[in-house]
Amino acid sequence: MTTYTIPEMTGCPACFDGKTYVACSSCRGTGETADGVACKECDGAGEKPGDPCTLCAGSGSVSNALANLYAADR
Repeated sequence: MTTYTIPEMTGCPACFDGKTYVACSSCRGTGETADGVACKECDGAGEKPGDPCTLCAGSGSVSNALANLYAADR
């Protein structure tokens, strides 16, 4: 009989909840307009959700082994 082990999972080190974030094009990542008002496009955050994460395929979690490989590659 073959025994399978389920890998322990951890949060993806490359994203937040499966999403990557990019600088807001309206405020250029500052979070506010030229006159000092909070940017309406990003609600003052300076960044907006981008494409789903390619490391975790948008799930937000990866195996511990994959997280260790990612950290070693940085």
